[in-house]
Formats: sequence, C-alpha cells, structure tokens
Amino acid sequence: MYHYDAIPYTPQPFAQTHPQQLAILGRLFGIASTDPGRCRVLELGAATGGNLIPMAWYYPQCEFVGIELEPSQVAAGQALIEELGLTNIRFLQGDILTVDVLALGKFDYIIAHGVFSWIPENVRDAMLRLYKQCLQPNGIGYISYNASPGWHARGMVREMLLYHIRDIKDPVAQLNAALEFIDLMVDTLTSQESSLARYLLEEFHYLQHANHSYVFHEFLEPYNHSYLFSDFIYLLEQNGLNFVCESQLASMFAQRYGDRAEAFADTVDDGVRRETYLDFFNQRTLRESLICHAELQPDYAIDLDLLQQISVVSQLAPPQHLETGKAKAQLFTLPGGRKYSVTDPVAKLMLKRLYHAYPNALPCASLFQEIIDNSTIRYEQGDEWQHEIFSLFVSGALQLVASPTSLESAIKSRPQAHALARAQARDKHPITGYWHDVIDGDSFTLALIQRLDNMSDIEHLVDSMTQELADGKLCLPGLNIKTINPAKLRVQVENNIQRLLQLFCRQGLLL
Repeated sequence: MYHYDAIPYTPQPFAQTHPQQLAILGRLFGIASTDPGRCRVLELGAATGGNLIPMAWYYPQCEFVGIELEPSQVAAGQALIEELGLTNIRFLQGDILTVDVLALGKFDYIIAHGVFSWIPENVRDAMLRLYKQCLQPNGIGYISYNASPGWHARGMVREMLLYHIRDIKDPVAQLNAALEFIDLMVDTLTSQESSLARYLLEEFHYLQHANHSYVFHEFLEPYNHSYLFSDFIYLLEQNGLNFVCESQLASMFAQRYGDRAEAFADTVDDGVRRETYLDFFNQRTLRESLICHAELQPDYAIDLDLLQQISVVSQLAPPQHLETGKAKAQLFTLPGGRKYSVTDPVAKLMLKRLYHAYPNALPCASLFQEIIDNSTIRYEQGDEWQHEIFSLFVSGALQLVASPTSLESAIKSRPQAHALARAQARDKHPITGYWHDVIDGDSFTLALIQRLDNMSDIEHLVDSMTQELADGKLCLPGLNIKTINPAKLRVQVENNIQRLLQLFCRQGLLL
C-alpha cells in the first residue's frame, strides 16, 4: 500500500511544526500552551527524523516521540539518534490504527505534516482519535492537508500521471515513467497558448525540478484526499476537537485579497464559512491547521499587549542609514533578499538590535525599554511598534517565541560544527539551524561543515580546500578553475570560508 520504503522522503525540517511556533500561536489566541522549552512532542509519520531529530538536538529539556510505519525509516532515524547520543527522543515503528495510545501518554504538541490527506479514511479517523486521546488539556496539534477546491486544479496532473503508470507495479519504475511523461508534457504544452495550458505547463515544469520523493508521494500514491475547510472542521467536531488558526496567519486576513474580498468577508459572521471563502479567494492548495480540544475556545480578538510577555528573533537587516527622527517607511531585508517596509522609529531600532543579536531571541518588553532609554527618539505613548512587529510576524518576516535565549556561538581559531550539522552534511541532508530553518548547502558548504571538527585552523582549511579545488576533487559554484590563477583562487576560497563561518555562527551550528 505504501511505498516510503522504496522511495523514502528526503529528510527535512518544517519550521511551522516547531513547538516554539505552535506555542506562540496558541497563546496569541488565548490558549495557555506549554513552555516549548520543556514539553513533550509527538510526530506522526516521522520518516527518518529530518523534522524531529533537530528539535531534540537543540531542545535537550524536551521529550520527543516519533511514530513511523516503515521499519527501514525507523531504523535510519534511530541510527542517527544513537550516533548523536540523544536520550530525549525515541522512534517507534507502528501503525496509527493499532498504536497503544495509553502507553504513549499525553503530549503538549502533536504534529503530522504530510499525512492526513495521504491515508485511507479509517486511518484518518484513528489519527483524529489519537489527537483527542493524547493531547494535554491545553495541548496544540498541527495537521497539514490538501485543501479543496484549490487542489483540484493540481489534481488534474495527478490524474494524468496515474493513468500513465496504471499498468506498472514497481514503485521505482512508476516514478521513472512519470518523470518521462512530465518531460513529454512540458514539451507538448510549451507551444500552447490557452490559460489552462499555461497553468499546466507551470505545474509540470515545477515537477521537472522537484525532489523525486515529492513527485511520487504527492502524485502517485493511491491515496490523496483534499478537503473543503468546512469538511475538515466537521471531522474535528466529530472527534471532540476544535480549530485554532493557520500556521501562516497572513492567510486569515481578508484584506490581503483586496477591498472587495475584505468587504464580503466582513458580511460573513460564521468563522468556518469565512475561512472557506478565503480558500476560494486565494486558490489555496494546502492548509496547515492548528487544533485543540473542543473544550477550548480560541479568542480571535488578539491583544497586542501580549507582546510585552514574549520574545522576538529576527534576521531582518536594516538599511545602511536608519531614519529614526520621524515615521518614514524604510526597507529591511531577509537573507534571501525579500524586503519588508518598516515605518515606526522604535520598531526600526528594535529590529536593528535583533539583527545583531541573532540567533538570540530578546524579550520585547526589555528590548523596547532599552531602545527608549538609549536613543534620542522622542517617544509618545502608543502601540505603533507593536503593530509593526506583529505585522512582520504575520508576514513571516520574524519569529515570536515564548522566552529569550542566550546562545553563545563564536568563530574560534579551530572552528567546530556540532555533530548534527556534520552528520547532515555527510549524508547530504538539509542543514538545520537553531530556529529550525534550512541552510542551503552546495557541495563546497557541505564539505566545509564536515571539516569543522576542531582539528584544523582556518588557514589549514583554506590551504586544503584550495588544493582540492585545484585538483578537481571539489567544486565551488560559479568558479571556473581554468581561468583563475592560484593566488586569486586562494583569496576566493578564504573569502568564501569566512562568509560561511559567519553564516554557521548566526545559525547556531558552531560550538
């Protein structure tokens, strides 16, 4: 029935499933969620642990349990757990239908990413019963699922691929046939001008470059159900559960879809119907919903004064010249290049301080007071900074977290990456930072991380990696060895190593 053994998922962290994210969203909506630094977390469909193991590594005071159906994936995850010497995480091989919920106990957070839509209905129902039985009274659950009607358009691609592989039994052969057909469809659609052809071309072109495990498990598995939001809510209600919010809060604000959509949404006084219409407006294909016990009633009148009780972490880089004499919009930039406009002078200075403090989270209240005490800003009592910080959080530009951190990470004369990062680099898996985001790793980056074992100083690293580049044993993207002299090559390697060490330091990878 399932083919995750033959074609396993590429291990990957999902920041939206992290207990820090779930805890804060719960608190924003009035649920007294458990301290994410000292909690129990259960993941259903844990695969080889790409999501759960980094959480256990960075949060040693928490307990993590992963349940996975495929024995080979459990074995791979358990092997890495043992290699890293982690004692706060365990993997269980088992079926959601038959798992002993009493033996599992209660959890503060339960997560299932990429499971709900891809299992039979009886397993789906057992999964919801497990949430009801295993969530603590104030617990928060996370479930991702394909959303109707938006996913129906993507479902056309699935229907075509399933037809093409209908007579093939071997999963690897199915995948290879599907990849060939995807290429054929791209060639066929390229010359067509209809709007439907343009849409399908975009979908098939994306699949040409997508991870093969994603192609198989999203489009070729026997089960893939999409749900209207109202139908998902019905299933929750049948199992004594309630909807809290979406992991991406921005999707819940109607104004992002235009004035007319906002005016219409304001006439819909039923929350379920309103969210269903928002799915229509944005053609949503995937939902990532947070849930709780039916006995809890989320409060959707968010009080921004809550910011005074929590902390914030941000990588938003300030502009070269910061205008703090008056309220003037300026652009702050994330590492990937995306820009966000900030107007309030206090918020600007807070963000500048946070950028230099990263990866540490700072408490909002004391950070605000620090800015007021140590700047020449003429502050008039108001909550503009709160609105700016909250809007940036809603947009995904920064993170709100339950408590401050004081991580001590520095570049030493003999740099050392922690064991998790070196194991991920060795296995060519995504490198996971402290805040559960992925660090893009080309071959040079992965090679450097593996060498950061406290045995070599930076000069030796530069010499050895320069020589390997010259010998063709290593490559640096964008560098043509044939057109650069040895001296310039060494300078380029040194600059790249220094840049990467700074990145690793800011992501909490160095000891």
